[in-house]
Amino acid sequence: GTPADRLLTFRLRVSDRDGNVLLMLSRPAKLVKSRLVVQDGEGNELGQILQENALGKKSFSLQADGEELGKVVGKNWTSWEFVVQDRLGTDVAHLTNTLDGLSMLDLLSEGLYDTFSSADSYAVEIVQPIDQPLRSLVVAAALAIDVALHQE
Repeated sequence: GTPADRLLTFRLRVSDRDGNVLLMLSRPAKLVKSRLVVQDGEGNELGQILQENALGKKSFSLQADGEELGKVVGKNWTSWEFVVQDRLGTDVAHLTNTLDGLSMLDLLSEGLYDTFSSADSYAVEIVQPIDQPLRSLVVAAALAIDVALHQE
């Protein structure tokens, strides 16, 4: 692909082991900040994930029916670790960029990041009970972060 390809529309699906589609994500073409539409397996919109900034610590708004249900906030400028908060500011989940159980910070400190940087994985750890549609938006946020920040 070309550098311009990262600006085009992306479509992703989350499926179970039997191939049943659980979530669908669509990121319309973008210039600077991403917006991802999250749908259930039958195509019903659950909500949207909106990138709030392009510089500094990254943050995303998790919205459904035009109402903010929570936020994804970068812990630092590297965009490898995020905390997810509900609308009251309570931490409900953590998203961490990993590679087979190693954090990207571990790889960087060992000088291995450049070797493995194309193999991004985000671990999702839900630390508080959360209801739908926020639960699905949290899972989708791991993909949204990768598409918004790391697809080049």
